[in-house]
Amino acid sequence: MKTIWRTLAILMTGAVLLGAGYWAGTTHNLFSRMWATSVVSQSTTRAATLSTQLDQLNDGKIDDLKAFLNTQLDGEIVTLGTLIDWENPSEGDLTAIKVLQVIAKQRKDIGAPHTGATVSDIQNRIFEKAKAYSSQQHKP
Repeated sequence: MKTIWRTLAILMTGAVLLGAGYWAGTTHNLFSRMWATSVVSQSTTRAATLSTQLDQLNDGKIDDLKAFLNTQLDGEIVTLGTLIDWENPSEGDLTAIKVLQVIAKQRKDIGAPHTGATVSDIQNRIFEKAKAYSSQQHKP
């Protein structure tokens, strides 16, 4: 009788492990497809953007291209300003802060594009943080 229970326990354990392995395998496949879909989506967006930019260059629409690029840059500035950990920056954050400092200087020298007041206010606050940031005070 002891052998039967032991055999059943081994069979049940094997069935559970087989089921868990199958579940993990199918779930991993799902994650792989989601990642691949995300990469395809991003590449499609970049391809469409680059195609638009090349068309504007070919058509001599330099002002339209500048406005298009500035709009994209505005979005990246706001995104960086939101994602940077200003209190405890990582190496990536420090690089982003340096990039924001360069962009702030460029926009000061060239003149900021005409964006909405809300976007300009947000960007100005981000630029002020980047300009005022002292990497010396945050070194370990």
